[in-house]
Amino acid sequence: MNERDGSVVYRGSPPFLKMAQPEATANAETSSTTPAQTAASSARPERSENFILVSLERTPRFYARIGKRILMGREGKEAFDEFSVSGLGMATKVAIGTAALLQDEGCVTIEKVETAYFASARRKFVPKITILCKKTKDFMAIMEKEKERAANCAPEVAQQTPQPEPVKA
Repeated sequence: MNERDGSVVYRGSPPFLKMAQPEATANAETSSTTPAQTAASSARPERSENFILVSLERTPRFYARIGKRILMGREGKEAFDEFSVSGLGMATKVAIGTAALLQDEGCVTIEKVETAYFASARRKFVPKITILCKKTKDFMAIMEKEKERAANCAPEVAQQTPQPEPVKA
């Protein structure tokens, strides 16, 4: 504590900036992997199949469709009752938009929102958000209505689409 003005001086980073660090595996040192393999595996931790890491390259609607597929399951993949959406930096708004779209449609409820600062390679702190979304009771009914609506709209669209005229020689 600074005696002149009563302010607190921190050495290093302030304690309220909790950084999200990738967890190292406990048995990494005891396994028979090379140091390069160990570094590669610790640099990119395994994510579960019900985890969506968003970027700025796609829209929230794209990730919302992925979230619905995670909740429904498909051939060869099991259905989950919940999933997480996560974004770093500017992609936090895409993660928020994805969860908000699904909640507005009645597909999920937002159970938990976690925010943190992630230490990047450039010695800057990058904001990170992780949103836990849980499937609602009405999810399957909503998806059935959506499938019916898509099936009913498809023939009308096909009739309205003009067919190209054959080229006369």
